[in-house]
Amino acid sequence: MDFYQYKIYCETESDWIHKWMSEDEGALSVCPNNTSHTVTSGSVVITDTILGKGPTMSDGRPIVMANSRPIGYQTMFTMVGDTASGIGDGKEILWDFSNDYDLMASGVAPAGYKGKSICIEFLDGVYVKEGTLYFHSAKKGSYVNFDIVCPDGQYYYDRDLNPVQADGDVVVVRYVNRHYFYGDCPMGDELNTESATDNAIPANYHLCVSIFVPESDTDSYGYGELELYRERTILLPGETP
Repeated sequence: MDFYQYKIYCETESDWIHKWMSEDEGALSVCPNNTSHTVTSGSVVITDTILGKGPTMSDGRPIVMANSRPIGYQTMFTMVGDTASGIGDGKEILWDFSNDYDLMASGVAPAGYKGKSICIEFLDGVYVKEGTLYFHSAKKGSYVNFDIVCPDGQYYYDRDLNPVQADGDVVVVRYVNRHYFYGDCPMGDELNTESATDNAIPANYHLCVSIFVPESDTDSYGYGELELYRERTILLPGETP
């Protein structure tokens, strides 16, 4: 049997409260000191683990993994997000500066630039591993940022791991910062890493790609692809989101 040390933020005591629990007991959801205390929704974190017998194959052989994909998660390559009703049927990661779709408001892009922002989200928590840019007719000086955004009203952790409710959309991670690209790259410009993000990005957080190009650009276009780890890559018949 596995045991987990949880912590949960108790608003009544204004402090983190810790407790060890077995896997049979499930996750901590109330203040261990007093179940009537008010706790912050979504603040539960596993801080330590004592594992019993490790995961095994059907014939009992132990599973040994040397990559960053968590057990129970699948690898998925995608150029689209989810919607509230389905997986892989959401907004596409693509841009085309021959039109005004997704164009940033005046004054958002740096001087001499204009930009487009494409934000997607997922029904389940996901681990981001790598990404690829495909682009055509990109002008000198074009660049991309990629941010993880906590939506207005949801929670993120500050540097001291205290939960904070977002007042407006808050960028909590900049995964790609001012990555320049130029010309044509139909085979893709890969942004590689050896491992995925440490923790799953919470469901319904926004993953935002921001493309900045010179103001004179009227014909460049491109696409973005993400390599993710997620528990569900499709909805099975009869399965609800």
